[in-house]
Amino acid sequence: MAGQQRGQRAGHRVRRSGRGRGLALVACLTALDCSGQLRDPLGISDPTNQPAGSDVSSPVFGTWQATILISVRYGDQYDLQKWTTVWYFGRNQHCHFARTTISLVEGIPRTVERDCSFSFGDRVVIITFTETGITQELPYSFPTTSRDKMLLEGIEYERVS
Repeated sequence: MAGQQRGQRAGHRVRRSGRGRGLALVACLTALDCSGQLRDPLGISDPTNQPAGSDVSSPVFGTWQATILISVRYGDQYDLQKWTTVWYFGRNQHCHFARTTISLVEGIPRTVERDCSFSFGDRVVIITFTETGITQELPYSFPTTSRDKMLLEGIEYERVS
């Protein structure tokens, strides 16, 4: 009959235990740390949140490295290049950019380095290059709870120091 469960006699309702809901409530309160706030075992609070001003506890501070392989076309010729990019973000708002490019065809490493200063904006690192005064906004986030992986302009960097 409608409203009946399999094996249930007509006119008898199934009585459910509240035990499952109680366990779910306990699990929820444990995850919320009973205060309504999510636990943050690494102290990052909101991994996509940016530090304000000169916050010396920011997970952005340190040296970050990413290596990517790209295919480059020159007319009807193709080349595979390896780009290794390193960013250093110091607690004194000083930064340094270095990119080494190695062409498979040439086999010669070429490195570009630039000193800079930085500040934080709304989920961006605002970079000002010392030599040229050019400013760039680099969106960043921490896609996991690890302080050792950061997305900078959509590229995953690993902390090297």
